[in-house]
Amino acid sequence: MSNAPDRFDGFHSFNLCCRSKADSGRHAANLRTYVTDRRVFEYWVDGDWVAADRLMGLIRTQLACEPCANGHAGPCAADHIGPISLGFAHRPEFQLLCTQCNSAKNNRMTHRDVLKLRAVEDTGGQVISWHSRPTWERCRARVHDDETALRLSKLLRDNRHTLMGVLKAVYDAGHFAFLIDLLNLDYADFDVSFEGLRAEGGYTSVDSINHEPRTTLYAAEQKARRCRVAFETLSTYWQKTSRNAFVVSDAIVERHVNEALGTLSKNRPRAAAIDDMIRPGLAGEAVEGLDALFRRAVAALPDAWPPRFVEAHDRLDAAMDRVGELLAHAWDDERYVRTPWTTD
Repeated sequence: MSNAPDRFDGFHSFNLCCRSKADSGRHAANLRTYVTDRRVFEYWVDGDWVAADRLMGLIRTQLACEPCANGHAGPCAADHIGPISLGFAHRPEFQLLCTQCNSAKNNRMTHRDVLKLRAVEDTGGQVISWHSRPTWERCRARVHDDETALRLSKLLRDNRHTLMGVLKAVYDAGHFAFLIDLLNLDYADFDVSFEGLRAEGGYTSVDSINHEPRTTLYAAEQKARRCRVAFETLSTYWQKTSRNAFVVSDAIVERHVNEALGTLSKNRPRAAAIDDMIRPGLAGEAVEGLDALFRRAVAALPDAWPPRFVEAHDRLDAAMDRVGELLAHAWDDERYVRTPWTTD
Protein backbone atom coordinates (compact mmCIF):
# COMPACT_ATOMS: atom_id res chain seq x y z
CA MET A 1 0.00 0.00 0.00
CA SER A 2 2.99 2.35 -0.26
CA ASN A 3 1.75 3.76 -3.59
CA ALA A 4 5.24 5.14 -4.16
CA PRO A 5 6.33 7.74 -5.02
CA ASP A 6 3.27 9.71 -3.95
CA ARG A 7 2.87 8.38 -0.45
CA PHE A 8 6.26 7.04 0.57
CA ASP A 9 8.48 8.86 3.01
CA GLY A 10 11.65 6.89 2.23
CA PHE A 11 11.44 4.80 5.41
CA HIS A 12 7.93 3.46 5.90
CA SER A 13 5.06 2.31 3.75
CA PHE A 14 1.48 3.12 4.78
CA ASN A 15 -0.28 -0.22 5.26
CA LEU A 16 -3.97 -0.91 5.65
CA CYS A 17 -3.64 -1.06 9.43
CA CYS A 18 -2.41 2.52 9.80
CA ARG A 19 -2.76 4.30 6.46
CA SER A 20 -5.81 6.30 7.50
CA LYS A 21 -3.80 7.73 10.42
CA ALA A 22 -0.31 8.07 8.94
CA ASP A 23 -1.25 9.31 5.49
CA SER A 24 -2.90 12.72 5.78
CA GLY A 25 -4.44 12.35 2.35
CA ARG A 26 -6.40 9.33 3.57
CA HIS A 27 -7.73 10.79 6.82
CA ALA A 28 -11.43 10.02 7.20
CA ALA A 29 -12.28 13.73 7.17
CA ASN A 30 -10.44 14.26 3.89
CA LEU A 31 -12.10 11.25 2.28
CA ARG A 32 -15.48 12.63 3.30
CA THR A 33 -14.59 15.96 1.70
CA TYR A 34 -14.86 14.49 -1.78
CA VAL A 35 -18.37 13.22 -1.06
CA THR A 36 -19.33 16.61 0.38
CA ASP A 37 -17.89 18.57 -2.54
CA ARG A 38 -19.54 16.24 -5.04
CA ARG A 39 -22.88 16.80 -3.31
CA VAL A 40 -22.33 20.57 -3.32
CA PHE A 41 -21.37 20.72 -6.95
CA GLU A 42 -23.84 18.26 -8.48
CA TYR A 43 -26.65 20.83 -8.31
CA TRP A 44 -24.68 23.46 -10.24
CA VAL A 45 -23.65 21.32 -13.20
CA ASP A 46 -25.42 20.87 -16.52
CA GLY A 47 -27.10 17.70 -17.72
CA ASP A 48 -30.40 15.85 -17.49
CA TRP A 49 -30.20 15.22 -13.76
CA VAL A 50 -33.58 13.47 -13.62
CA ALA A 51 -32.52 10.91 -16.24
CA ALA A 52 -29.09 10.51 -14.63
CA ASP A 53 -30.57 9.93 -11.17
CA ARG A 54 -33.07 7.43 -12.60
CA LEU A 55 -30.32 5.51 -14.38
CA MET A 56 -28.21 5.37 -11.23
CA GLY A 57 -31.14 3.74 -9.46
CA LEU A 58 -31.57 1.19 -12.25
CA ILE A 59 -27.87 0.32 -12.11
CA ARG A 60 -28.27 -0.54 -8.43
CA THR A 61 -31.20 -2.86 -9.15
CA GLN A 62 -30.41 -4.27 -12.61
CA LEU A 63 -26.68 -3.97 -13.40
CA ALA A 64 -24.95 -4.20 -10.01
CA CYS A 65 -23.68 -7.71 -10.72
CA GLU A 66 -22.06 -6.76 -14.02
CA PRO A 67 -18.23 -6.83 -14.05
CA CYS A 68 -16.18 -3.73 -13.29
CA ALA A 69 -14.92 -1.62 -16.21
CA ASN A 70 -11.40 -2.49 -15.01
CA GLY A 71 -12.07 -6.22 -15.32
CA HIS A 72 -12.83 -6.99 -11.68
CA ALA A 73 -15.85 -8.88 -10.45
CA GLY A 74 -18.87 -7.00 -9.11
CA PRO A 75 -20.85 -5.83 -7.36
CA CYS A 76 -20.46 -2.49 -9.10
CA ALA A 77 -21.90 0.98 -8.77
CA ALA A 78 -22.41 3.86 -11.20
CA ASP A 79 -19.39 6.08 -11.70
CA HIS A 80 -19.41 9.35 -13.62
CA ILE A 81 -16.90 9.06 -16.45
CA GLY A 82 -16.23 12.74 -16.02
CA PRO A 83 -16.53 13.55 -12.29
CA ILE A 84 -19.27 16.08 -11.61
CA SER A 85 -17.08 17.45 -8.80
CA LEU A 86 -14.82 18.66 -11.63
CA GLY A 87 -17.63 20.30 -13.56
CA PHE A 88 -18.68 17.52 -15.91
CA ALA A 89 -22.35 17.17 -16.73
CA HIS A 90 -24.60 14.91 -14.67
CA ARG A 91 -25.77 12.89 -17.64
CA PRO A 92 -27.30 9.43 -18.13
CA GLU A 93 -24.18 7.44 -19.00
CA PHE A 94 -21.92 5.77 -16.47
CA GLN A 95 -19.09 3.33 -16.19
CA LEU A 96 -19.43 0.43 -13.76
CA LEU A 97 -16.78 0.31 -11.06
CA CYS A 98 -16.35 -2.00 -8.09
CA THR A 99 -15.97 -0.46 -4.65
CA GLN A 100 -12.15 -0.49 -4.68
CA CYS A 101 -11.87 1.05 -8.15
CA ASN A 102 -14.50 3.67 -7.36
CA SER A 103 -12.70 4.67 -4.19
CA ALA A 104 -9.32 4.77 -5.92
CA LYS A 105 -10.59 6.98 -8.74
CA ASN A 106 -12.05 9.58 -6.36
CA ASN A 107 -12.31 12.83 -8.37
CA ARG A 108 -9.44 12.08 -10.71
CA MET A 109 -9.65 11.23 -14.39
CA THR A 110 -7.63 8.67 -16.29
CA HIS A 111 -6.47 8.89 -19.88
CA ARG A 112 -9.18 6.35 -20.74
CA ASP A 113 -11.83 8.62 -19.21
CA VAL A 114 -10.70 11.60 -21.28
CA LEU A 115 -10.68 9.55 -24.49
CA LYS A 116 -14.20 8.29 -23.74
CA LEU A 117 -15.49 11.81 -23.07
CA ARG A 118 -13.95 13.14 -26.25
CA ALA A 119 -15.55 10.29 -28.20
CA VAL A 120 -18.94 11.27 -26.78
CA GLU A 121 -18.32 14.86 -27.88
CA ASP A 122 -17.42 13.64 -31.36
CA THR A 123 -20.95 12.24 -31.66
CA GLY A 124 -22.52 15.54 -30.57
CA GLY A 125 -22.92 14.78 -26.86
CA GLN A 126 -22.41 17.37 -24.12
CA VAL A 127 -20.07 16.18 -21.39
CA ILE A 128 -19.00 19.39 -19.63
CA SER A 129 -20.89 22.22 -17.90
CA TRP A 130 -20.84 25.83 -19.06
CA HIS A 131 -18.53 27.02 -16.29
CA SER A 132 -15.89 24.32 -16.82
CA ARG A 133 -15.99 24.13 -20.62
CA PRO A 134 -13.29 26.82 -21.20
CA THR A 135 -10.70 24.92 -19.15
CA TRP A 136 -11.68 21.55 -20.64
CA GLU A 137 -11.64 22.73 -24.25
CA ARG A 138 -8.26 24.43 -23.88
CA CYS A 139 -6.58 21.45 -22.21
CA ARG A 140 -8.26 18.20 -23.31
CA ALA A 141 -5.95 17.73 -26.34
CA ARG A 142 -2.92 17.94 -24.02
CA VAL A 143 -3.91 14.73 -22.24
CA HIS A 144 -1.91 11.79 -23.60
CA ASP A 145 -1.46 9.59 -20.53
CA ASP A 146 -2.70 9.15 -16.95
CA GLU A 147 -0.30 11.76 -15.58
CA THR A 148 -1.61 14.50 -17.86
CA ALA A 149 -5.19 13.35 -17.16
CA LEU A 150 -4.45 13.85 -13.47
CA ARG A 151 -3.01 17.28 -14.27
CA LEU A 152 -6.25 18.27 -16.02
CA SER A 153 -8.21 16.97 -13.02
CA LYS A 154 -6.26 19.32 -10.75
CA LEU A 155 -6.91 22.27 -13.06
CA LEU A 156 -10.63 21.53 -13.11
CA ARG A 157 -10.62 21.25 -9.31
CA ASP A 158 -9.37 24.81 -9.03
CA ASN A 159 -11.87 25.85 -11.69
CA ARG A 160 -14.61 24.40 -9.47
CA HIS A 161 -13.35 26.24 -6.41
CA THR A 162 -13.27 29.48 -8.37
CA LEU A 163 -16.83 28.99 -9.62
CA MET A 164 -18.07 28.35 -6.09
CA GLY A 165 -16.61 31.72 -5.15
CA VAL A 166 -18.44 33.38 -8.04
CA LEU A 167 -21.74 31.73 -7.06
CA LYS A 168 -21.21 32.71 -3.42
CA ALA A 169 -20.78 36.35 -4.52
CA VAL A 170 -24.15 36.15 -6.29
CA TYR A 171 -25.65 34.47 -3.21
CA ASP A 172 -24.26 37.10 -0.84
CA ALA A 173 -25.69 39.85 -3.07
CA GLY A 174 -29.13 38.27 -2.64
CA HIS A 175 -29.81 37.37 -6.29
CA PHE A 176 -31.51 34.08 -5.45
CA ALA A 177 -33.90 34.01 -8.42
CA PHE A 178 -30.92 34.16 -10.79
CA LEU A 179 -29.25 31.26 -8.98
CA ILE A 180 -32.44 29.23 -9.38
CA ASP A 181 -32.16 29.86 -13.11
CA LEU A 182 -28.82 27.98 -13.08
CA LEU A 183 -30.29 24.80 -11.55
CA ASN A 184 -31.90 23.33 -14.70
CA LEU A 185 -35.24 22.77 -12.96
CA ASP A 186 -37.12 22.11 -16.22
CA TYR A 187 -35.84 18.52 -16.33
CA ALA A 188 -38.19 17.74 -13.45
CA ASP A 189 -41.16 18.30 -15.77
CA PHE A 190 -40.52 14.96 -17.46
CA ASP A 191 -40.69 11.33 -16.45
CA VAL A 192 -37.84 9.28 -17.91
CA SER A 193 -37.66 5.66 -19.03
CA PHE A 194 -34.95 3.66 -20.79
CA GLU A 195 -35.27 1.16 -23.61
CA GLY A 196 -32.72 -1.62 -23.92
CA LEU A 197 -30.63 -0.81 -20.85
CA ARG A 198 -27.52 -3.00 -20.69
CA ALA A 199 -23.81 -2.99 -19.85
CA GLU A 200 -21.28 -3.04 -22.67
CA GLY A 201 -17.57 -3.12 -21.97
CA GLY A 202 -18.02 -1.71 -18.49
CA TYR A 203 -20.27 1.18 -19.60
CA THR A 204 -24.03 1.62 -19.61
CA SER A 205 -25.76 1.58 -22.96
CA VAL A 206 -29.39 2.15 -23.96
CA ASP A 207 -31.32 1.97 -27.22
CA SER A 208 -33.33 5.09 -26.39
CA ILE A 209 -34.28 7.45 -23.57
CA ASN A 210 -37.96 8.39 -23.42
CA HIS A 211 -39.26 11.61 -21.85
CA GLU A 212 -42.94 11.91 -20.99
CA PRO A 213 -44.41 15.18 -19.67
CA ARG A 214 -45.20 14.96 -15.98
CA THR A 215 -48.00 16.95 -14.36
CA THR A 216 -47.93 15.53 -10.84
CA LEU A 217 -47.06 17.52 -7.73
CA TYR A 218 -43.89 15.44 -7.43
CA ALA A 219 -42.25 17.64 -10.07
CA ALA A 220 -42.74 20.69 -7.85
CA GLU A 221 -41.39 18.75 -4.87
CA GLN A 222 -38.29 17.77 -6.82
CA LYS A 223 -37.67 21.35 -7.89
CA ALA A 224 -38.09 22.69 -4.36
CA ARG A 225 -35.75 20.10 -2.90
CA ARG A 226 -33.14 20.76 -5.58
CA CYS A 227 -33.25 24.47 -4.77
CA ARG A 228 -33.08 23.92 -1.04
CA VAL A 229 -30.12 21.51 -1.11
CA ALA A 230 -28.25 23.57 -3.70
CA PHE A 231 -28.55 26.74 -1.63
CA GLU A 232 -27.71 25.02 1.65
CA THR A 233 -24.61 23.33 0.27
CA LEU A 234 -23.42 26.49 -1.47
CA SER A 235 -23.55 28.25 1.87
CA THR A 236 -21.73 25.48 3.77
CA TYR A 237 -19.05 24.89 1.10
CA TRP A 238 -17.05 27.85 2.35
CA GLN A 239 -17.13 26.72 5.97
CA LYS A 240 -14.23 24.35 5.20
CA THR A 241 -11.02 26.38 5.04
CA SER A 242 -8.44 23.60 4.60
CA ARG A 243 -9.08 22.69 0.96
CA ASN A 244 -6.01 22.42 -1.23
CA ALA A 245 -7.54 24.79 -3.75
CA PHE A 246 -7.36 28.45 -4.59
CA VAL A 247 -9.48 30.99 -6.39
CA VAL A 248 -8.16 31.78 -9.87
CA SER A 249 -8.76 35.44 -10.59
CA ASP A 250 -7.42 38.69 -11.95
CA ALA A 251 -8.77 42.14 -12.77
CA ILE A 252 -10.57 40.84 -15.88
CA VAL A 253 -12.40 38.09 -13.95
CA GLU A 254 -13.39 40.52 -11.22
CA ARG A 255 -14.66 43.04 -13.78
CA HIS A 256 -16.91 40.47 -15.47
CA VAL A 257 -18.31 39.28 -12.12
CA ASN A 258 -18.96 42.83 -10.96
CA GLU A 259 -20.69 43.61 -14.26
CA ALA A 260 -22.91 40.55 -13.77
CA LEU A 261 -23.84 41.67 -10.26
CA GLY A 262 -24.52 45.20 -11.51
CA THR A 263 -26.79 43.88 -14.25
CA LEU A 264 -28.74 41.74 -11.78
CA SER A 265 -29.31 44.76 -9.54
CA LYS A 266 -31.10 46.81 -12.21
CA ASN A 267 -34.89 47.09 -12.49
CA ARG A 268 -35.84 43.72 -11.04
CA PRO A 269 -39.33 43.85 -9.49
CA ARG A 270 -40.37 40.27 -10.23
CA ALA A 271 -37.02 38.73 -9.36
CA ALA A 272 -36.85 40.90 -6.23
CA ALA A 273 -40.20 39.49 -5.09
CA ILE A 274 -38.83 35.95 -5.38
CA ASP A 275 -35.59 36.98 -3.65
CA ASP A 276 -37.58 38.50 -0.78
CA MET A 277 -39.67 35.35 -0.52
CA ILE A 278 -36.60 33.15 -0.08
CA ARG A 279 -34.37 35.40 2.03
CA PRO A 280 -36.05 34.85 5.45
CA GLY A 281 -35.71 31.09 5.09
CA LEU A 282 -32.00 31.27 4.27
CA ALA A 283 -31.49 33.54 7.27
CA GLY A 284 -33.37 31.11 9.54
CA GLU A 285 -36.11 33.65 10.21
CA ALA A 286 -39.01 31.98 8.38
CA VAL A 287 -41.69 30.07 10.28
CA GLU A 288 -42.18 27.61 7.42
CA GLY A 289 -39.44 25.28 6.24
CA LEU A 290 -37.16 25.94 3.27
CA ASP A 291 -38.88 23.30 1.14
CA ALA A 292 -42.20 25.10 1.59
CA LEU A 293 -40.59 28.45 0.77
CA PHE A 294 -39.00 27.09 -2.36
CA ARG A 295 -42.27 25.47 -3.44
CA ARG A 296 -43.85 28.93 -3.36
CA ALA A 297 -40.85 30.45 -5.11
CA VAL A 298 -40.89 27.81 -7.85
CA ALA A 299 -44.60 28.41 -8.40
CA ALA A 300 -43.86 32.12 -8.90
CA LEU A 301 -41.12 31.57 -11.49
CA PRO A 302 -41.77 33.21 -14.87
CA ASP A 303 -42.00 31.11 -18.04
CA ALA A 304 -39.04 33.03 -19.45
CA TRP A 305 -36.39 34.91 -17.53
CA PRO A 306 -35.77 38.60 -18.33
CA PRO A 307 -33.02 39.62 -20.78
CA ARG A 308 -30.84 40.93 -17.94
CA PHE A 309 -30.55 37.37 -16.61
CA VAL A 310 -29.20 36.36 -20.02
CA GLU A 311 -26.83 39.33 -19.96
CA ALA A 312 -25.63 38.47 -16.45
CA HIS A 313 -25.07 34.86 -17.47
CA ASP A 314 -23.03 36.08 -20.45
CA ARG A 315 -20.86 38.10 -18.05
CA LEU A 316 -20.29 35.03 -15.87
CA ASP A 317 -19.51 33.03 -19.01
CA ALA A 318 -16.87 35.62 -19.84
CA ALA A 319 -15.46 35.44 -16.30
CA MET A 320 -15.13 31.66 -16.41
CA ASP A 321 -13.64 31.84 -19.90
CA ARG A 322 -10.91 34.06 -18.48
CA VAL A 323 -10.43 31.58 -15.62
CA GLY A 324 -10.01 28.83 -18.21
CA GLU A 325 -7.43 30.92 -20.03
CA LEU A 326 -5.44 31.49 -16.83
CA LEU A 327 -5.57 27.81 -15.90
CA ALA A 328 -4.49 26.72 -19.38
CA HIS A 329 -1.45 29.01 -19.08
CA ALA A 330 -0.65 27.28 -15.77
CA TRP A 331 -0.56 23.80 -17.36
CA ASP A 332 3.16 23.39 -16.60
CA ASP A 333 3.00 25.07 -13.18
CA GLU A 334 4.44 23.00 -10.33
CA ARG A 335 1.06 23.06 -8.61
CA TYR A 336 -0.33 20.76 -11.30
CA VAL A 337 2.72 18.79 -12.44
CA ARG A 338 3.56 15.72 -10.40
CA THR A 339 7.29 15.68 -9.65
CA PRO A 340 8.96 12.39 -10.67
CA TRP A 341 10.40 10.36 -7.80
CA THR A 342 14.17 10.06 -7.84
CA THR A 343 16.72 8.15 -5.75
CA ASP A 344 19.65 10.57 -5.52
